[in-house]
Amino acid sequence: MNHAAPGPVNPYAPPTAPTGHHRGAGAPSLDYFREGQDLVVRKESTLPEICIRTGQPTSGRMRTKKLSWVPPWTIIVLVLIRIVGLICMLIARKTANVTFSLSEEAQAKRKQGLTIGLGVVGASLLVTIAGFAMDSESGALLGVFGILGLFVGILLAALLHRPFQLRKMADDYLYLRLKPAALDAFEAHRASHQVVAAPVAHSPFAAQAPAGHSPFG
Repeated sequence: MNHAAPGPVNPYAPPTAPTGHHRGAGAPSLDYFREGQDLVVRKESTLPEICIRTGQPTSGRMRTKKLSWVPPWTIIVLVLIRIVGLICMLIARKTANVTFSLSEEAQAKRKQGLTIGLGVVGASLLVTIAGFAMDSESGALLGVFGILGLFVGILLAALLHRPFQLRKMADDYLYLRLKPAALDAFEAHRASHQVVAAPVAHSPFAAQAPAGHSPFG
């Protein structure tokens, strides 16, 4: 008999009973649980058809994304000693795939965020070119502000375009920072799809042999 794949170890989850359905490759699983503001997901998992950004139900809008993560200390080393930092980042880098879905609203917000970020980049680029073309101290200062604007635009595009924040990878799990509405939706889905094992009932009609008496005596 095939059994459903167990989810991550969660001390607060009720016991589950085996089911008779086999979960094929790529099928949604319950290999996740909530921990504070994070959704802890097992690597290579396929999440249910719930928008990972808004928590809305979706249908057939699944996508697989390869995620990579490096420990924060490697970035500090990179700032101090570039070559050593690059080597540390390559050694400590972790990657994993996760399959999730996005609603139409989430996709529209991603496009909007990308548009805003690229707009800031474009405007900053024009300011940079115009500033250095002035060939004066004020123009040079304007060019410096334009360069800073380029970095701000790139950062905005990256932050507003992503549907979640990958906080860390530890062992076989990904820690995804989601919005509260999405966390609530995944938690409710997990609770409604867990099969709680029924308690063993004792029949009042079961015959009980007296203590010390053997039916074969």
